[in-house]
Amino acid sequence: KFWGIGLQQANYAKFIGFKEKDIYSGFYVAAKIFFDNYIPNKIHYKSKFKFLYVGRLVKEKNIVQFSSVLESINNQFKSNHEILIIGEGYLYNKLRKFNCVKLLGLKTQKEIINIAKESDVFSLPSVYEPWGVVVHEMTALGLPVLCSSNCGSSFNLVKDDFNGYVFDPFDKQSIRSAIIKIININSNLYAKFSKNSNLLSRKINHDNWNKTLNKLINL
Repeated sequence: KFWGIGLQQANYAKFIGFKEKDIYSGFYVAAKIFFDNYIPNKIHYKSKFKFLYVGRLVKEKNIVQFSSVLESINNQFKSNHEILIIGEGYLYNKLRKFNCVKLLGLKTQKEIINIAKESDVFSLPSVYEPWGVVVHEMTALGLPVLCSSNCGSSFNLVKDDFNGYVFDPFDKQSIRSAIIKIININSNLYAKFSKNSNLLSRKINHDNWNKTLNKLINL
């Protein structure tokens, strides 16, 4: 039997020889506290967007390039969008040079949720990310998402023009296009993106996890 996470891992299981009937999904699930703190009817009505990133400050997360693109958009359009960064790592000093970046360091789970509630969009721009459970956490809270196509969770939890946008992490123009699309949506569409994020998040849940475990135990 194979118990994986999302669509890409299921496809890989088939590739290496598992039969479809022996493949189970939904192994990683966001903690219940994120579902419990869902923000219904979340809207955005300001010209300034607050992006949120949660993760290590390392090369494979691609956060420097994402920040650089956001900075260039601010400079071009004289806007003041910002990205709140939760986490630590060796890229701290590079990131602090960007005017659009606000480095918050490490935070507790409850602190992350409170910061997310004040944010508008979550982004995970990784060049390599087998899953990325943080995307599940943020969609459970109801945040629209900008996500790299190299994140496994993007295949299950992010759909273009539904709850966010997927971009090529190696292509600055692709990142730029995704950012511009999200900052140009109106408040009604933003509210729909928020609701749709939560709807997608609930397809991967604790009830299904328990059912899968019980089924595997009782085979």
